[in-house]
Amino acid sequence: MFTSLPGEVGNPEPEARETTSACLPLSGREKEVLALVAAGQSNKSIALRLALSPHTVKRHVTNLFNKLDLARRSQATAWYYLNPETSGCCQRPH
Repeated sequence: MFTSLPGEVGNPEPEARETTSACLPLSGREKEVLALVAAGQSNKSIALRLALSPHTVKRHVTNLFNKLDLARRSQATAWYYLNPETSGCCQRPH
């Protein structure tokens, strides 16, 4: 059975989600972690670079995913580069 796509006749556009980042701004540490995630770093390498435990990094990643309504690191990377003014960390880490 064929189903219509969003926006086609008989299937209205899905509701637009409001950006949650305006309501739940990222902390300074979450911004640092986001920049390193966007640079392709693993949680372990982020932990070493920021002198944190890997568990703490995992928690920061989970928090920023929740705040930005994301599910994958690739989505976080795209969000980072599409929203440099919002992320507060528009320079790629060295």
